[in-house]
Amino acid sequence: MSARERTSPARLLRALAPAMPWLGAIAVLTLAWLGRGYTSDDAFIPGRYALRLASGHGYTFRDGPPTDGVTGPLLLLVEVVAVALGLDPVLASKVLGALAVALAAGLVVQRVRARATGTLGAPLVVAGLGVSGAVAMHAQSGLETGLATLVVTLAGLGATSRGRHTSLAAAGPLGALVLVPWLR
Repeated sequence: MSARERTSPARLLRALAPAMPWLGAIAVLTLAWLGRGYTSDDAFIPGRYALRLASGHGYTFRDGPPTDGVTGPLLLLVEVVAVALGLDPVLASKVLGALAVALAAGLVVQRVRARATGTLGAPLVVAGLGVSGAVAMHAQSGLETGLATLVVTLAGLGATSRGRHTSLAAAGPLGALVLVPWLR
């Protein structure tokens, strides 16, 4: 084997193939870290509700009767747990969102790697993730976007699974129908 054959791009891509899902997740987390200063102003609403719920003030934004200003009850539940653990609810939501999208990205890259007929499928998805600032910014914005992305990704992967996992294929879309409205 010549030196050129040993260093060919195709050979390098084949050698990196097992790491592609990790590279996809790292691409998302890197961009999320770079954009960490951005927080959606709406992220502070469930954060405020979480603080008030955890401190015994009820489901309110401020003193007075209960109010409903939260669009994602499941995220509120996560934030209440974060407050109970002594964490900032908005920061917890940002970190959880980024991790959820990184997991979704890794799972998608893994699926593409497993099903792509050439060696470029997974690297192209990783490259796309590496330049998609919008994905990472929304993932760590403090809103429900990261968790909703993971739920929809799992549903899509379940619905398109091959083999004997027919219950997973049916459960994926059903799970998304049940969970996504609770996230947004």
